[in-house]
Order: sequence, then C-alpha cells, then structure tokens
Amino acid sequence: MLKLFHLGLAVTTVFGIASAAMAPPALATEANSTRRSTNPEQTVAAVAILGTGAALIAYSATRGNDLPEFNHSEKGDQSNFQLQKKLLRLLHNDRNAANRLLTHVKQTHPDRSANWVLEKVIYDLERDRNRH
Repeated sequence: MLKLFHLGLAVTTVFGIASAAMAPPALATEANSTRRSTNPEQTVAAVAILGTGAALIAYSATRGNDLPEFNHSEKGDQSNFQLQKKLLRLLHNDRNAANRLLTHVKQTHPDRSANWVLEKVIYDLERDRNRH
C-alpha cells in the first residue's frame, strides 16, 4: 500500500509541476475585464490531480478490508472471537502486530480458514515464548 501511495504522490507531483510549467493564460482582450481566459491544458491537469488524489483516498479507505484482521463478520462464531481475544492478550492489545502476523500467515497459507490462521499465530507466539 505504501508503494501505491508513493506512486500516486509521484503522479500528482508530476501533474502539478507540468501544470505550473505551462504558460499562464493570456489576459482577456477587453480593457475593463480582469478575468483571465481558461487554458484547457491547465484544466485537464487540475482534474487529473484531483482525480488521482480522490482515487488514492478511495483505495486506502477500502484497502484494509481484505486483510484477515479483527472483524466480527462471522456472527455467532464464538470460537473466532475467543481466538481474537487470546491473540490480543498475548500481544498486549497491539492490533498492528496482530494484523501483521495474521497477514503473513494468511499469505503463506492462503487456502486455510480464518480460525486456522488465528490458531497458527497463537501457537507460534506461545511456542516462541517458551524457548529459553
């Protein structure tokens, strides 16, 4: 996600530099008019900048939903909720660490269920803590 953010930032910067480098629009021909004529290239650049920013915001808002993180979408699944509580207790309520561990195990075992992934992370944590 961070790479995508940097890419979007680079695209937005390029469009901003390109629009700033364009010649300013000519003044209107009327002597009393203080309005400037519109330049189509600047309009396109402005729309592109706004569109890129909006797309990045929309993407980042929906990105977190595909991770195997703590959600209660499986209503009535008490074992899942208990496993989530146990994992958080082991990690001292560090949700970021829990999500990193869950994501890693889910990537290495994509065919496994959410409960299995939780059990695996808990097992690994308990195993590693019992080593001297």
